Amino acid sequence: MGLTDQTSLLHLMETGIISETKINKTRQMDLTSWVFAAANSYEKIIPPLLSRFAVLEIPEYTFKEFTEIALAKLANENIDERLARVIVEKVWNELGSRDIRDVIKVGRLASSREEVSFVVKMLKKRISKSQYCACGNKK
Repeated sequence: MGLTDQTSLLHLMETGIISETKINKTRQMDLTSWVFAAANSYEKIIPPLLSRFAVLEIPEYTFKEFTEIALAKLANENIDERLARVIVEKVWNELGSRDIRDVIKVGRLASSREEVSFVVKMLKKRISKSQYCACGNKK
């Protein structure tokens, strides 16, 4: 969310008023509102807005939890459980990912153990490249 939008949300939360200005005309509306938010990171949220939320950090999955969720998602993709277990293990251990979306990506692209290894290897290359900026320095 951009800074302007965050400022507007903060104003709404403080006053219950939302306002819009266009061509030197302003209109306002009183609103009764509740704001719920979710984010992968709260680093870019302005402090006055962040202070109005109860920040709850959810811990990362354990391998067991990750496996249970991933197997269910891969079953929805009609992927055999044995292959699904290979995908989960490689995504967790070789790719180092805790993201269920990575499991689904691999599952959609690979239909054998060999293909799983290849896809994970290619994703790992992409991840290691994305850790460096265009000038070659680590981000």
